[in-house]
Parts: sequence; structure tokens; C-alpha cells
Amino acid sequence: MLGVVLYHAGLGIPGGYVGVDIFFVISGFLITGLIIKDQEKGTFSMLGFWERRARRIFPALAVMVIACLIAGYFLLLPFGYLVLAQSAIAQAVFSSNIQFWRTTGYFNPSAEENPLLHTWSLSVEEQFYLIVPLIIAGLFAWKRKKLLLPSILLGIVTSFSLSVYWLRVDPTGAFYLLPSRAWELGMGSLVALAKPMRSQILRLLLGLGGLSGILATYWLYDSRTLFPGLAALPPVLGSAGMIWSGMRCDHGSTQSHAHRVLAWGPLVWIGLLSYSLYLWHWPFFAFHRYLFGQNPASLLSIFYVILAFILSILSLKFVETPFRKRKLCPTRAQILGFTIAVTILIVSISGLIYLKSGIPQRIPESVLKYDRVQGNQPFATKDKQDLPSGLRVQMLGVDAVPAKTLLWGDSHAEVLLGALDSVCKELGVGAISATKGGVPPVFGWSGERKTTSEHKRSVLSGEEICSLLNENKSIDQVVLVFRWSYYIPRNPPLRIARSPIDGFSDALVMTVKELQKKGLKVSIMREVPVFKSHVARAVALHEWLGTPLPSLSKTEYLEFQKPYDDLISRMKLEALGVTLLDPSPYLLNNYKYFEYLAPDGTLLYRDEHHLSSRGVSRLRNLLEYIINQDVTK
Repeated sequence: MLGVVLYHAGLGIPGGYVGVDIFFVISGFLITGLIIKDQEKGTFSMLGFWERRARRIFPALAVMVIACLIAGYFLLLPFGYLVLAQSAIAQAVFSSNIQFWRTTGYFNPSAEENPLLHTWSLSVEEQFYLIVPLIIAGLFAWKRKKLLLPSILLGIVTSFSLSVYWLRVDPTGAFYLLPSRAWELGMGSLVALAKPMRSQILRLLLGLGGLSGILATYWLYDSRTLFPGLAALPPVLGSAGMIWSGMRCDHGSTQSHAHRVLAWGPLVWIGLLSYSLYLWHWPFFAFHRYLFGQNPASLLSIFYVILAFILSILSLKFVETPFRKRKLCPTRAQILGFTIAVTILIVSISGLIYLKSGIPQRIPESVLKYDRVQGNQPFATKDKQDLPSGLRVQMLGVDAVPAKTLLWGDSHAEVLLGALDSVCKELGVGAISATKGGVPPVFGWSGERKTTSEHKRSVLSGEEICSLLNENKSIDQVVLVFRWSYYIPRNPPLRIARSPIDGFSDALVMTVKELQKKGLKVSIMREVPVFKSHVARAVALHEWLGTPLPSLSKTEYLEFQKPYDDLISRMKLEALGVTLLDPSPYLLNNYKYFEYLAPDGTLLYRDEHHLSSRGVSRLRNLLEYIINQDVTK
């Protein structure tokens, strides 16, 4: 798990998250081997199996979860504490991977702020061991031991195929859920059935090849890698090869070079701490990101890792070892009773936190007024239509006047609707909006990292816009509004919900040219200034705990915009007449810093990049300019 820890700490291992896949293979090998050995001895029982699992997994996990709930009481705002409580309940019933699949992606910043995110892998493992022991026990009971190998092979092929397919359709599901991860544990089970190799040369080659495959992924992969799917093959096969090469035929066999490296004392010691280290390292980084809105500096990351090591040593000595060696809860009934009682306690406490909406009573009202700004009230007119792609079409302004402007965009366009409707009514004109969060205003955009479902939605939305323009011949202006940094690759990449996808710039230029061919004037709004931290939460935490306030200077903003310069230059050359609208001057103060609070203390942003209703009001002159372009024609 050291690779996972270094990856989370940002200490030079960009692909360290594959350590979880290595863990899955090792777990499958060890547990399946023990089950088969017990079956062959005639000593296997499901109760005994789950007693061992409870002793090994539950006590240290329960201590960590309770510690996070206590820390959350003092560090998390109500909504964040509520989310933590949800995660604790899901973890208690080994379904946190399902919870995170339903609510967020692994590389999403909001996920990185959840202190229990790392429990998803434990849920996958436990779900696997709800099924596999029953299958093995059934085959042994029915005298069908020979079917064990083909059953495991079938499971591996099915799960791996599903992982590859699912990655294109639902990447988050492919990452979190058991059906697309079971093959990794299954590879460990397969090695448990293998016979040791007699050839020292083959063992040497397999060991070194496996270790090389693992280490290569540590540095060749990063958060932009499409994973798991095919990309999971090198670490999984490498781990399986390492294990197989280390299985010795006799006591006289020598160790391969790879195993000599892994048998190095400090690595063996880290291996003993690996479970507790995995449990304790992540909450430090999650709480830090929540409080400060960014990754810790390298020195602070190292300090967090050292703290995690200290807690891991204490956990191993005072929690893990006493339970495993039966110094605590020595009988089966006692450990199972302890597990049930503590689970009920965690679920009860977490349920109370959830029902109390994160216990806002612990926080001053002056703080809560900022924490309540989770999002704008959705704007909707009476005359609205939801299209199959998800686009919502709405009539804005004066109903009786034919619309001349179409606003097309994602959630950055959605926040403008109320103010644009008001401007249109004041000017006595009509307009149409077609918006959907996460759906960019381009025709037929696709890319190698875009899922099949997203691509279909993008293509469909483009077709719907063409139909909308054909049905509304009065429209002569289209305004495109979107979150540039969500779709356009940056170097280094911006930490956003998913990695931007190559090809968007081409699609945007093509879209503008296609609209111009239809005789339409096209305007594109540049992205509003993007803060590094969640503005509403940062202000609330500053009021409560004294954490730093958000800050964004004009110099930082201009540096942030540089990756878009080539696209803008290209657009001006290839799409003559396109208008670029810049919202940034309306949010800049006299000290060359961008404002996030109005003079009366009202928030101008609801998160890092979405304006609040009050923030949108700052752009009123810009919206009037957009509409007046048509009014004065």
C-alpha cells in the first residue's frame, strides 16, 4: 500500500493508486489459498471464516471511522458532516463503493475531501468474500473440485470483459463496483491454484517482469489514465507473476532477485503496517483538502505520512494484534458480538448526524449563512421543454415577441437564465435558452476518454439545437457559454471532476463555423474567474475556524487563461466575426483582485466557478450588451 500512500500524498508516484489492484490480487491469493487448505482438511466453516475476517479487518477500521466522526464534529460544516455520516453508514454495511459510485467519482475533488473514500476497496473485497467462499464450499461439498479452476477462469474473463466495456459506458461504476473488479481478486485466486514453477530461470524472469510491470505503472499512469479496464492488466498480471514466481517447490529453492528486494527488512516492516497505514493515511489528506481547498505542500504531506505511520504502529500494537491473537474478545461469540455492537453504534451515531442535517447547532449562525449557499435556486419558466439529450429549452423575456437570441451552454449558462430573462423583459424582447450541466455547446464532439453514453448525448444535443434553430427562424444570434477548463486540456491539468478530453477545441471551432454558415452571429463567453477553493465553504470555514480566505489576483487569472490563447487566436482566424465576451472585468476590484463577496457580505460565488445570483447581477451590463446587439440591428 506504500504506492497508494505516496500517490495520495503527491510525493512523486502519479500512478500509485494501482496499489489497490495489487492488494486485490494478494488478497485473492491468500484468502482463497486458506479456504482451499481448510476445505481439504475438512475444517472450513463460514462462521470461522468470518470470525477471522472480523478479527483482521473490523477493529482497526471501526477505530478509524469513529475517529473521523469525532474529528468531523469539530472540522466539518453541516453538509460535509452529513456526507461523512452517509459514508460511515455505507461502510458499516460494506457498501461504501456503491455509495461513492452513486454520488461521485474517485478523482473528483469532492471525493478527495471525504475522509472515508478509501473504504471503497474494503467494501469490494468483502463483497467478493460473500460469494467466493460459498462457491468453493459448494464445489467441495458436491465433489466437484475439478470445476474450481474453470469457474475461476470464467469469472475472470467475464469480469474483465465487463470492466473493459463498462469503462466506456460508466467509468465511475467500472472503478468502484465489484463486477468490474472481481477479476483482480480472481487472478489472486487463480495463482492460489497454480503449482510452483521448478525452473529457476522462469521464476527469475517472471519475478523481475512482474516487478517491472508494477513499477512502470507507478510512474506511467496518473489520474487521467482510463482505469481500470485494459490499463489494470500490467499491475494485476505483474502482481500475479510476482506471487507465482515466489511459490517455492522445495526448501532448497533460491529466491529471485525481485523477492530479495521485497524481503528487505524495511519493506517487510511496512508490509506488516500496510493495513493500518492504508486506513490512517487518507483522512489526513481528505480533511486538509476540505479545510484548505487544495493539496498540502510536500513537507506537510510528509508530516501527514509520518503521523499516519505513528498511528499505524499504535493500531497494530494495541488494536490489530490483540484481536488477532485473541487477547481481546477471545471467543467467536465475543468477537461477533463486538462487531455487531460497534456496527450498531456507528450506524446509530451516523444516522443521528444524518437526521440532524449535520448538526448545524454546533456552528454559529454567522457561519451557517455562508454554508447554506450550496447552489442557486433552479430557474424555470412556464414554457419549458426537456429534450431527450437532457437539454432544457426555455422561453425567456417577452412571450409575444419572436426570440432573436439563443443561449446555449452548460451549468455556466444555466446560472445566467434568471438575469437574462429579466434583461429581456426590460428591453421588450424574447430569447431562448438550451442548457444542461456537463453538456458542452458543440456539435458531435467525441474523444478517446469520452464515454459512449456521453458521446451519444453530445451528438444528440447538437442535433436538437439544429432542429431548434430550424423551428425558430427569428433567431439570428447564438451565445455559447460553458466552463472552458472542464473541456479544454491544460498542462499541467487542472484538478477537476474528470480530465479534459482532446478534440474539444476542434469541435468548438467547427461549431462556430457551422453556425455562421447558417447566417447566425456567434458570441462566446469566456470562463468566469475560477478560484482554487470552494468559495462559500472557504468563507464559512474562515468565519468558524480561521482558515484562509479565497484569493485570486488578476495576474493569477491571466496565467490561468494562457492555455486558451492558441484556441482564441485560431477562432479569430478561422471563424471571422466571432465575438468573445469577457465577464472578468465585472468581478475585478480596484486592487486588481477578483471579488467573491458583495459589500454587504453576500456571496458572489456558490463554489469555485459558479456565480451566485448576486454574482450574476454583476454581469447585467454584459447581458444587456448581448441582447442590444440584436435590438439595434
